[in-house]
Amino acid sequence: MAERERDDAARELEAHLDWIGEGIGRPDYRGCPQLNVAAEFPDRDHPARKVAAAHKRELRRRLQGIAARLGVRDPEALGGQLLLLINGAFVSSRVLSPGEATQVLHGSAQALIAAAGKA
Repeated sequence: MAERERDDAARELEAHLDWIGEGIGRPDYRGCPQLNVAAEFPDRDHPARKVAAAHKRELRRRLQGIAARLGVRDPEALGGQLLLLINGAFVSSRVLSPGEATQVLHGSAQALIAAAGKA
C-alpha cells in the first residue's frame, strides 16, 4: 500500500499509519511481533532478537527517508520520533478505543512533523 505512494512522502507516511492503525485496531491483534520477540528474548545476541532488531532498524531507516523527503530540518530525529510513536501505538492497542489508533497516529505524526520544521 505505502509502496504506491513513493512519489509523495506525506501520502506514503499516511499509508503506513493507516495500515498500522488498521492492524492494531483488530480484536485479535496480539502486539508487534518484533517487540514481542525482543521482550521474550532479552539477550541481544539471540538470533531471534537480532532479526527483530534488524526489522526495527529498517523501519527507522524508511521513516528517516520519508522525513528527508518531507524536507524537515533533522530527518534522523524525526525518523526516531516516528518510530517511537509507532512502537507506542503497537503496545497501546489494548487501551485505545476501536478505530482510535489511526486517528491518534495521524494526529501525533502531524504534530511531530510540524514541530520538526522545514530545512
